[in-house]
Amino acid sequence: MSARPARVLFVASPFGWGGSEKHLEDLITRADSTRIDPSILCLGPDVYTASFLRRGLAGVPVHEARASTFREFRRRFTTHRPQAIVFVNGKLDLFPWQAYAAARVCARRVIAIEHLQAEPPVDPPAAHGLRGRLRRFVGWRARDMRRIRAVGYLSHQTVCVSNAVRRTLVETYGYPASRTTIVYNGIDVKHYRPSGRSREEAREALGIPRDAEVLVDIARLARLKRLDLLLQALVVLSQQRPTTLRCVIVGQGPLEDALKAQANALGLADTVAFVGHHDDPRIFLEAADVYVTSSEREGFGLALVEAMAYELPCVATDIGGHDEVLADRATGVLVPPGSPEALAHGIQRVLDHPAEARAMGIAARRAVEARFDIERMVAQLVDIVLARA
Repeated sequence: MSARPARVLFVASPFGWGGSEKHLEDLITRADSTRIDPSILCLGPDVYTASFLRRGLAGVPVHEARASTFREFRRRFTTHRPQAIVFVNGKLDLFPWQAYAAARVCARRVIAIEHLQAEPPVDPPAAHGLRGRLRRFVGWRARDMRRIRAVGYLSHQTVCVSNAVRRTLVETYGYPASRTTIVYNGIDVKHYRPSGRSREEAREALGIPRDAEVLVDIARLARLKRLDLLLQALVVLSQQRPTTLRCVIVGQGPLEDALKAQANALGLADTVAFVGHHDDPRIFLEAADVYVTSSEREGFGLALVEAMAYELPCVATDIGGHDEVLADRATGVLVPPGSPEALAHGIQRVLDHPAEARAMGIAARRAVEARFDIERMVAQLVDIVLARA
């Protein structure tokens, strides 16, 4: 008689629809149903149910709730009687240590998935005299660091989506190295591939001139994505390509109105199109010449991998996560973060050398097939979740 699948409770607190939400959806929809029986405890707006219904997964329960204390978390967890609890972190310190402590009481296995490279902590206060030295050990910064570090010890395993994420947790925040591991994000390489529709046909469907030079960026419109720098880079580029340049920004977020206002103020109304969130952004990749990302901090860069799968040359900021995705410099161009001039120069290099750009795209597709396949990612994560504590 076969064993029943393990009850696994995923704990999430979404800000909107982004990389960590898509990662969890992919994990749940592709995990072997004979191994895990998933449900989601959503400590925030439920962004999952509608997406699951679109994918024919009405049977995945999503529970909205609020909790902040050990007792509240324990009560929520006990209701689900999970064998494993997985915290899905879109940023460091998203859930309090009390949540992890309650999880240890309620489940055999506690896992954390960290998606974003953490910011460095503030510098410690100067240690002048006895009071200064005491402050280093018992002051608010010391207490804060111990609180964050406790999560690393309360989790049986912390899964990092890149070495950049892991390095920061271990070297800066003191997470135990033996309890941290790297599992790169993955995509469906069969889903993200050239469909046979020509670039010109995709552009016609989107109302983009056939002879345009098209840039695409798929990102949440939030501060870390630094789309303001991309707009400044477009000003530099549009001086040399005033009639052919087009940039499509796919996504939504809190800075949407501010970015649209900036684009208009910079005279980019005819150059930039903000098209909002799309569940299936593939047509934009089909229409593009270059994929661009100007983020200042990432954990990995899932949209970057999707663009690579479409054989697009990519121009990305040289930050943690991006430098691992584009580890082979033949697959794209890395530029210093924070510089619109450097970003513009990288884009111009690709546009001015179409043969090199084509070679980059082919190499990028091969890299995705070799390193970032979603089936490998899901199998690794399920093995970690179900491993013996």
